[in-house]
Amino acid sequence: NNTNGANPSQTDPQYAADYYSYLKGFWKDGTRFYYGGSGHVSDSEADPNVPCDFMFPGDTDPLGWGTGGIPQPEWTEQTAGNPPNDRRFVQSAGPFILKPGAVNNITVGVVWARAPGGDPFASVESLKRADDKAQSLFENCFKVLDALAKNQEVCFETEKLGDIARFRHKGRVFILLKPSTYMNLSGKSVKYWMSQEKIPIENLCIITDDVHIDFGMIRIKTKGSAGGHNGLKDIQEKLNTQQYNRFRFGIGGNYPRGRQADFVLSPWTKEEESQLIERIPVATKAILSFGTDGINNTMNCFNGK
Repeated sequence: NNTNGANPSQTDPQYAADYYSYLKGFWKDGTRFYYGGSGHVSDSEADPNVPCDFMFPGDTDPLGWGTGGIPQPEWTEQTAGNPPNDRRFVQSAGPFILKPGAVNNITVGVVWARAPGGDPFASVESLKRADDKAQSLFENCFKVLDALAKNQEVCFETEKLGDIARFRHKGRVFILLKPSTYMNLSGKSVKYWMSQEKIPIENLCIITDDVHIDFGMIRIKTKGSAGGHNGLKDIQEKLNTQQYNRFRFGIGGNYPRGRQADFVLSPWTKEEESQLIERIPVATKAILSFGTDGINNTMNCFNGK
């Protein structure tokens, strides 16, 4: 953060190079992250003999992946004695290095959480729960496609604007697309691949989860509004129509009025996790039905189930 006379080398990133350095494990002044204290070499609590890739790993790195394979004692903001000021973290699956000319699509999400009480680390714990829930919400639809691809023994390959998998089933060609654009720019990827593969709009089916549908329920429609979903809104704008097939997978709405934040911050219940596992095979059958039996038969067979 930028408060209380923070080291300028450790303040919020402003430029692309700053973000890239943080993701690689380097501060804005080009020095490495070091294990302990504030992580900067100028801090006497930071061990200059132990460069690290991750800040404040706590108990999440028992094998020392971020410290050259040498396990280290637990290190958190609490053990470092950092004051309970505002926290902003850059989180990645890194560290990573891009070779000259290489391109990597990075999806960025912002999750915010503040605990109503507890110690200075309580908000970080709330943030972890929110991040886990947000990630699972983001991945639900991809899990359906992953399961379908696995059942058909095909793999996704990274191509322009998304990951693509292809297979034949009962004489029909299925093309699965996982857009690599931001969710609210999904239309760009959808339109590009419809053009590339010469897919008529009646053969398109968009899969999305929906907080307004009871958990685990399936609702398939041939047209409709975006319903506040920015990804569907962009698809509608790019295709210039609301008349495209969409498959909505219910993820809840099981919260009192005005308590949506609590719902998002809470982890899946064991019952919900069990239902997710059970419902994914049903969803893959619905997709195959759409491709072989048509949209009307599929709606009759799967809606409300």
